[in-house]
Amino acid sequence: NFTKDDVPVVTIGPESMASLTIYPTEGFLLSRIDGRLKVRDILRITPVSEFEALRAFRRLLSAKIIDFPQRKPPGLSEAAKIRS
Repeated sequence: NFTKDDVPVVTIGPESMASLTIYPTEGFLLSRIDGRLKVRDILRITPVSEFEALRAFRRLLSAKIIDFPQRKPPGLSEAAKIRS
């Protein structure tokens, strides 16, 4: 799982990307993932509903095309987040 404050990264190389069969929404999201923008930032510029974009993020994550390496474990307190 992920939150809107997590930063996605693409986990596959360009050669693998060329052979993907994905929906247009997923392709749009992939084109915006740069390792710096948060999910929230990408949602603001996505031409589909937030619900559909979040579903696409989940599909990409399930397919291991993207990951969220900096995500925090659920239930981590705000104080712990600030210290890390």
